[in-house]
Amino acid sequence: MKLTVPPLLKKYSFLWVISVALIVRLIYLYYYSKSPFWAMLTVDNYYHHHWAEVLASGELFGGTTYFRAPGYPFLLGFMYFIFGSSIWVGRIVGLCIGLASVSMTFVISRTAFNRRTAIIATIIHALYPICIYFDYELLLDPFFTLLLQIAVYCFLLTFRSNNLRLVVISGSFFGFASITRPTALVVAGIATLFLIWYYDASGLWLKRIVLFLFGIALCIAPITVRNLVVAEDPVLIASQGGINLYLGNNPDANGVSAVMPMPLGYNWRIKQIELIAEKDMGFRPKPGDLSSYWLGKATAWAVAHPTDFLTLFAKKIVYSFSNKEISNNRDLQQHFRAFGVLDYIPLSFGLLLPFSLLAILMGWQKHREIKFLTFTILTYLFAGAMFFFSSRFRLPILPFIFVLTGYAFSVLRDIKGYKRSIAISIVMVSFAIGLFSFFPPVTPPATNAPQFELAQAKHYFNKGEYRKALRFAHSALSVDSSYVDVNLTIGSCYFRLGLIDSALAYYEKELRLYPQRSQAYTNLASLLLTQENPEVAIEIARRALDIEPSSIDANLIQLRAMSTLPQYDPSDFFEHVRRAGERTEYDLQVMMEGGVLLTNHVNYDRALAILNDALKTTRPPIETDDNAFDQLYRNSPANRQKMLSAIHYQIGYILGRKAIYGESIRHSLIAIELDSLRVEAYINLIGGYASIGQTKKADSVLVVAKRKFPTNQLLNQQK
Repeated sequence: MKLTVPPLLKKYSFLWVISVALIVRLIYLYYYSKSPFWAMLTVDNYYHHHWAEVLASGELFGGTTYFRAPGYPFLLGFMYFIFGSSIWVGRIVGLCIGLASVSMTFVISRTAFNRRTAIIATIIHALYPICIYFDYELLLDPFFTLLLQIAVYCFLLTFRSNNLRLVVISGSFFGFASITRPTALVVAGIATLFLIWYYDASGLWLKRIVLFLFGIALCIAPITVRNLVVAEDPVLIASQGGINLYLGNNPDANGVSAVMPMPLGYNWRIKQIELIAEKDMGFRPKPGDLSSYWLGKATAWAVAHPTDFLTLFAKKIVYSFSNKEISNNRDLQQHFRAFGVLDYIPLSFGLLLPFSLLAILMGWQKHREIKFLTFTILTYLFAGAMFFFSSRFRLPILPFIFVLTGYAFSVLRDIKGYKRSIAISIVMVSFAIGLFSFFPPVTPPATNAPQFELAQAKHYFNKGEYRKALRFAHSALSVDSSYVDVNLTIGSCYFRLGLIDSALAYYEKELRLYPQRSQAYTNLASLLLTQENPEVAIEIARRALDIEPSSIDANLIQLRAMSTLPQYDPSDFFEHVRRAGERTEYDLQVMMEGGVLLTNHVNYDRALAILNDALKTTRPPIETDDNAFDQLYRNSPANRQKMLSAIHYQIGYILGRKAIYGESIRHSLIAIELDSLRVEAYINLIGGYASIGQTKKADSVLVVAKRKFPTNQLLNQQK
């Protein structure tokens, strides 16, 4: 019996499929928004979110070489500028990108093959769990996938048309994709070879290549010029490549994690790898120099250990074709189980891979589109294996896998036309590839459970939910009691809960495990300071600074401890504040707190010098600001505005104490303008106006302040 498709369903099949894609994604979005994971971003997500916030605030050109390609943050920043900065906006943008990507799968399939193939491929994409998941994660990969799809679609059109504008357009979209993730240039290289291959006889290949490369250059050149102008650094797009290569090729690399050799491990920072390079090179490297340095380190390791390098590379190839989904920041299996809409859809890479191979074997001689898609998939995966594997790095080739799978289903009945032996061989080879994916010769590493549990612990710690954070930290400890930062986090939770002895025990355990890491020394120094032991706290903080001189926390602890010494020396302390500022590149919080500590000792002139210097500082370049990868971004536009408000308040307070009332009033007004909830600035302002006899203004400010802060005792004492 022949299955017939209702005419209405057939006519509007694409719309039905897109509707299914939208409904499934909306269901997942709803349940996701109700889950504790909603606001729990991971490292790269936070970086994109914070970078977009800075762009939305108007700081478009940045301060140094792009560490990461800027395409996605600029898109997200534009959306934040239009609709406001929030995780909801970011996730809705992801939803739109995901639906556009599903649509492009349909367009590519129909253009390259037929409508039947397109419908099958689009259904798979609409329901594929890992695609639904990544659509909402504030990561660049879905946007890069969409751009790569558009670039490939435009390139496939050049097979069917002599219109040279298509070649330029295709090159332009490869360029757009490259400034979102530079690995698009690998696929562009394959496209260039195809231009030579298919147009060699006609003699048009050279013109097409020139136009294709011109299209790519149109998009990349502005980024290169920007790096030259802003940082005087001749980096093509971004400086991340060298360190990424080393992360995937070093003595401690496992093929699926962004891990540095100990003592840095998983929690390495840009400042730390800069310091290592600076000590080795003898000068402070620019980001381009830093990339070259780590590229050289990766190459040197591969040359010195060829067997280890090749073994690791082979493992990464196996992981790339494995059915298992791997994330280096989150336990995907646990996350999927929390949302049935993802866990119950029976689609996976291992199921689709044999059908993709079947399509390649059956269509290789008939369709050059299949050749191009095959080379694109293989080249992209092999290029990715030079770094390290994660499921999101495989995401961009999934739509092409869907297209090939759709083609396989649409021509499966044609296999009866092959000789029996050939047909059996095709099926057996495809089946073997499927088995390889489900049962790889090298088992992918287990999901990094300690890291995921630890990330949750830090998330709740930053929210002030210390008992909940402690539960997750102990869960991580039960998996791996020596994992980096686990004992440190437990100690910090106990510290905030007032259990000092327990905190001390876990800090000391972290120090025994990782004596070359600075944070444990910093935390221990902070604990000792609360126990009124400033001399020892200073010594411990100094050890942290010996390891990581730019550590903001260690510099702050040292200054706080020094300010409590019985033998406090104003001149000596002032110089220490200056040096702390230099070490931290004049971090606003360090300068502000240094000024406050000087004020507390009535060193007004020195405090003013520090605070006025703080007002001259600029934001650390977002491109290489380690703190932008964290949940609490101290240099965000909002946080920086609050710190500037605090500095203006402090200057106003000092000037008021020195009876310079006009300037005191001016700084108090600026403090209120920057942060209208800074109650102490209102008190300053009231006192300033009263001191110069402007009682009406003082009374007016007092009325406003009492309305804003009805429970403030100092204001209620004012008349």
